Amino acid sequence: MIVGLVAGVIVWLWGLWVPLMFSLPAPSLPFTPLTPADAPLWYNITLLSLTTNILLLIVISLFTRTSEGGTIRRGGVFGGCGDPFQAFSIRSRDG
Repeated sequence: MIVGLVAGVIVWLWGLWVPLMFSLPAPSLPFTPLTPADAPLWYNITLLSLTTNILLLIVISLFTRTSEGGTIRRGGVFGGCGDPFQAFSIRSRDG
């Protein structure tokens, strides 16, 4: 989902780029006691970004419905054959 991607990028920018560009102190993270004491900042920011992505994916998936027009037709990209490997198999000239 686009929302999770945007949120992850915002967390990444807030945690790594803003302190670097404006010489600000690194943000303190709420789950720092759960990570190793010698973990680098990028590690903590990556965990926070991934956590934000996962939580948004779950929350948005729970509150939205799938549209009928967004479903894939039976057969999908394989032209209606049930077996994807059959679509790419080499057929003999006899039949």
